Amino acid sequence: MTTLRDRLDEVLLRDVLRTALAGGGDFAEVYAEDRRTRSLSLEDQRVEELSAGRDVGAGIRVVSGDRSGYAHTNHLTRAALLEAAKVAAASAKGDAKRSIADFTRPERRIEHRVKRDPFEVDLGSLVALATDADEAARAVGGGVSQVVISYGDTQQQVVIANSEGRLADDHRTRTRLFAQVVAARGERIQTGYESAGTAGGHELFDSSPPAQVG
Repeated sequence: MTTLRDRLDEVLLRDVLRTALAGGGDFAEVYAEDRRTRSLSLEDQRVEELSAGRDVGAGIRVVSGDRSGYAHTNHLTRAALLEAAKVAAASAKGDAKRSIADFTRPERRIEHRVKRDPFEVDLGSLVALATDADEAARAVGGGVSQVVISYGDTQQQVVIANSEGRLADDHRTRTRLFAQVVAARGERIQTGYESAGTAGGHELFDSSPPAQVG
């Protein structure tokens, strides 16, 4: 699997930062992100929403004194990044500063360990997971009048580099399951909520099974 860090090598990042400072900026920064998301909503035993999406892009910021410029692109090609850097650089006025410090990485890097990648689970299995939570909620008693189950997951890759030589990258995975249940007895109506979430994958459901959440 090609990661965002593979696509944005140090040579490319340095060229983008150098272009961003060409107008005379004091500081430049690149923030790039590749994010995948999925969501599922099960309401009254029907799938009301099932969606998946992906957002990719980069923002470039230039600071010159008390002025700042910003530009972004949805393409991570060399040409698109350099063009965005030129747009951001237009806010600065002064002598070009082409010296970019050598990149260093944070001494301590936070790792989000994922045992079971949610994006290896197909959408049909996600519907089954939500159905388990729904059926468990309804099994509590005849007073249950409405059940809404929501599932969501996100995988986010981030790369940040600046002209002072800082370079950091991160890969984040989030998984969550949410249940809302309405129950009635006579004229008395109450709503209950329960959720489970983690900075990780489907290992979440080892400790918080969908039926337990429901």
